[in-house]
Amino acid sequence: MSYGGKVTRSVSSTIALGDLDSSSSEIEFSDYGPFDVTLQYLKNGNIVHEGHQSIGISASEYNLAPLSASFPVVLYSLSFWDISASSAGTTIPSIVMLDRPSAYNWNSLPSGMYGLPYLTHEENASSSSYQAFADYVAALYKINPKAKFNLYINDITCSLIHRMIYANKIPAGQYSIRLLSDGSATYVFTNEAFDVKDPDSKQAELIALWNAAKNKEYETGEVSKSYSDYHDHWDSMYAVLSIEPGTQWWMTRTNLFTSGDDNAFANKIASDPNVKKMNVSCMLTSLQNRGEYTVQAFKALYNFNDGYFDAATQQGKKVMMLLGTYVTYEQNFDDYANLTEVIYGDDYLYYYKGHPNTPTGMYPQKQEQLDRLGITDVDSSVAAELILFFNPKIGLSGYGSSTYNSASADAAGGLWNSTKSEALKPGAAIDYSIMDWFASPITEDSDAAIRSLCKQGDSCYLVEFSDAILASANYDFAIYSHNSGALTYYKKSESGYDVVKVSRGSLDVLATSHVSNDGWQSASKGGNTSGTVGQSKAVEAITLNLQNAPYDGSLEYRTHVSDYGWQDYVEEGEVSGTTGQSKSVQAIQIRLTGEMANRYDVYYRVHVQDKGWLGWTCNDQVAGTTGFGLRLEAYQVVLVEKGSPAPGDTNQPSIQRTFSIKAHVSNLGWQEPVYEGMTAGTTGRNLAVEALTIGKPDLGFSGNIEYRAHVQNIGWQKWVKNGKVAGTTGKSLAVEAVEIKLTGDLAKHYDVVYRAHVQNKGWLDWVKSGERAGTTGEALHMEALEVRLVDKK
Repeated sequence: MSYGGKVTRSVSSTIALGDLDSSSSEIEFSDYGPFDVTLQYLKNGNIVHEGHQSIGISASEYNLAPLSASFPVVLYSLSFWDISASSAGTTIPSIVMLDRPSAYNWNSLPSGMYGLPYLTHEENASSSSYQAFADYVAALYKINPKAKFNLYINDITCSLIHRMIYANKIPAGQYSIRLLSDGSATYVFTNEAFDVKDPDSKQAELIALWNAAKNKEYETGEVSKSYSDYHDHWDSMYAVLSIEPGTQWWMTRTNLFTSGDDNAFANKIASDPNVKKMNVSCMLTSLQNRGEYTVQAFKALYNFNDGYFDAATQQGKKVMMLLGTYVTYEQNFDDYANLTEVIYGDDYLYYYKGHPNTPTGMYPQKQEQLDRLGITDVDSSVAAELILFFNPKIGLSGYGSSTYNSASADAAGGLWNSTKSEALKPGAAIDYSIMDWFASPITEDSDAAIRSLCKQGDSCYLVEFSDAILASANYDFAIYSHNSGALTYYKKSESGYDVVKVSRGSLDVLATSHVSNDGWQSASKGGNTSGTVGQSKAVEAITLNLQNAPYDGSLEYRTHVSDYGWQDYVEEGEVSGTTGQSKSVQAIQIRLTGEMANRYDVYYRVHVQDKGWLGWTCNDQVAGTTGFGLRLEAYQVVLVEKGSPAPGDTNQPSIQRTFSIKAHVSNLGWQEPVYEGMTAGTTGRNLAVEALTIGKPDLGFSGNIEYRAHVQNIGWQKWVKNGKVAGTTGKSLAVEAVEIKLTGDLAKHYDVVYRAHVQNKGWLDWVKSGERAGTTGEALHMEALEVRLVDKK
């Protein structure tokens, strides 16, 4: 089988004619679709006859699954064994392609599931092509014009129906459609589409547009331009149910839709019989009821962790999943999350699993909170039971949840916002006896002796431990301080409570990057890379946050952005750079403030286009490049105690062109610009500089660079600045000397130093900040100039 000029499938078989027990022989082709067959007769190893024929391997019905994202793959994978047989009991082959192919083990596809044959086996495991999938569907339909096609797609890629079905002219009655929820995006995009006064009119408009394109595609066999991208018209998900009778829309929640008519239209969506509420827990139970063979086949197929916990896997860390509740009910989330990290430390990466009724994608402020804390969101549509199915030893902490009824004692961590006695009261519907600890706010109603251990004005939490832990521990309880981030363990004594130990979360910098084509990435910390390496993608904006600082102070930082130069400093948590403008960050500066600056150094280094990793630098020095148009692709940030060694090589942390100089030379005219420290003009040719310009230094400070020239027959000219011409052109008058100075904040931070190459004298000594370079009264022309800036520090 070939596609795009390349063989994608190949099978062969050899049989001795004497072994044939009939006039025919069977060959297993292993895939469906069009094959070119070569038949050779050989005698003594030589071909004596050869024939060629095109044949098609066909089924009467297919399941087509060109899937994107994570949750649609969950739904399809769990339902595969239920949809792989017809009502007559015959097998329905499933043709699968994933735009996130690492979600499957492609060498462990279960019987009846096939990778897209128009891609090689290697390509299926590493890439995807919707056009190849559509062309393959066309080939299957050509082989068997009576075949039926069941299309399973991510709901937000509903425009694929145009490419897969309509443009291939598959008749009505020979196809069915299942839209599989993308997760939060299902509700975000649908609610956005129908946030209008008359949603029914909007629905009618979407249906009309869709049908117009559909009719044209059946006529021409070409996909309409407005539906050609797989993400076009994701506002039409619900419209498909009206356009294509029998279409089903699978999702886990139907109560998250809203509309601009006081939710009347949203209620219509929720009550539509073709909007199917899928319970992942029940789907998982159904799968398990098929027996251990099917369970093992499912586990062999699906790389669950690849889509959700891949960062933990890559870093060799354990997973701690924080169970949320309704976003609006999540009291003191920051404190509880920090407390959990103090207890479990850096051996874990931390993930958040919100309540299905308040998915993070619908609450931007929740996502911002998670980013700030360095916690990765897990799609709330994914049932916790499925997560535990693949990760029985995952760590669980968080607010009260029935999920703990499915967890093992090894998985259970801490229960938030509950005292031990409340959690373990008899008759409770949820068994919290497996929990290791219980945290609750210390209030005016708390025991006076406990309350006295909390400093006035501080917000504190009582941490109680399970009986199993207390049986071998040398402490009785602990108190977590919001203000200091410290967890203090106490042991009751005759005189009161003695401090046993104090734990703190690790001091760290949380770095988040907005990357071209990818958007905002998950936060990184511990000196790990933020951004990308080897993908030729630019960091476009950054945010930095200081975690668990033991002293007063914070981070400030700024970025040098293409076309804009240096931006103003921002405080931690704020965005530096740009988004939505395709402007790359080229350099960064980071500094500490307050007592933190006295106690620690902040080191950082950057990965630059065509340069790779530059050296480490620290404390407000420039890392990256300026003046070269090179994108910054990644960076790392670490804190060390004041005066400690750098984390690595400090050679060349930056490559800067802060300003340019142009010289107009006799007989040559204007030369190409050179940059600080380079020679403007000529040496050894007895040619005079007649004019020059010096650009304003790109250092992010106010102020100017000003300069004036002493010209043959004219004398000293007036001062000019920032790229204006000093000297003359077209008059054959030589510049004999120059003076250069800085003003404003530039002058507070830098000195300008420079030297002149003069006729008959060569290079003169360096001078600085308004002093004369060159000669006057000697009729000697200046032939070249070098200029540098020197940091006053």
